[in-house]
Amino acid sequence: MIKVVYHLLPHATNTVMALNDIVVPSRKQKLLIKHGVIITKPFFRKHLKRQFYYSRGYKLPMLEIGLLTLVVFLIKSKKSRMFSIHLPRDLIYVFIKLIKPNIKFFCTMHNDRKNFKVYHLLLFFFTKSLVQKTICVSNAVYNSMRFFVSKSCVIDNSVPIEEIKKYRKKIRRNDLIIVGRFVEQKNVFYMKQVIDALPHDLKVIWVGAGRLRPQIKELDSTRRITFLETLSRCEVYKLLGNTKCYLCLSRWEGVGVSNLEAIAAGCSVVLSDIAPHREISKVADVELVSLSSDVDEIASLIQKTLQHFTSKLLTQFFISKYQNKNMLKKYDELFYE
Repeated sequence: MIKVVYHLLPHATNTVMALNDIVVPSRKQKLLIKHGVIITKPFFRKHLKRQFYYSRGYKLPMLEIGLLTLVVFLIKSKKSRMFSIHLPRDLIYVFIKLIKPNIKFFCTMHNDRKNFKVYHLLLFFFTKSLVQKTICVSNAVYNSMRFFVSKSCVIDNSVPIEEIKKYRKKIRRNDLIIVGRFVEQKNVFYMKQVIDALPHDLKVIWVGAGRLRPQIKELDSTRRITFLETLSRCEVYKLLGNTKCYLCLSRWEGVGVSNLEAIAAGCSVVLSDIAPHREISKVADVELVSLSSDVDEIASLIQKTLQHFTSKLLTQFFISKYQNKNMLKKYDELFYE
């Protein structure tokens, strides 16, 4: 039986493994998201307390090197135990495998292959024999990546549905919200054009960080958008529960956890017509729009949803597929089988 699980995640905002369920004081949340630290107190079996979350902090490279050194040291020093390491596909585990050959690796695929460079895809392919199991966060990711990985399974990403539902409001103050990183994948310039095509009296909120954020803010010359930095999940739930319409026009995704949160919060949800969003649409009432659609057409659809807004009810299929306890149970069974 595996005694210790190390989770090496690609960035602190990653919600794979339900990072938003790890017990972290809310006042420390922004620091954790910004820099990346070892996070403890996971929301798993109480008797299995030896789990470590290492978030790769891009802004503090020396801390990252130090933490990786610590992880390798811990692995090497525990000669009598088996370990599971849950991490993104990275050359670091080839190095760790040389140090401790009986180690088990689990890799989570949380994005479409379009998100990866050729180098990464080749790395996935030629190191797949080292991996005990590759976990895909949606069927869309599995279909996209199955050639490059082996021994893969699907464990759907999830959200704390019951907690989010507590923040639903009958009368909502905000008209439109976008939650996500300011990167090319999220199609941020296209979404900005859609906002420009909407009436100027609508209250629009955009939550997130990323290198394209300054450019989008500069394009917002009329200051009609309220920009918010990366928030704790609880704060995001409050905003979603007080907003009528949610917009996501990503070019590609794994599943889009914010999409699930918006549905759980009862928003009218408008998504781009891509594979993971079509998967969501099978169990939830969402609007899908083609990425080739005219911005005025999408703006018109949003206006229509605002005029006839009523808080959306969740289907039992959505709850069963995307509730947190199901995902946690599946990961628990996988790591400790």
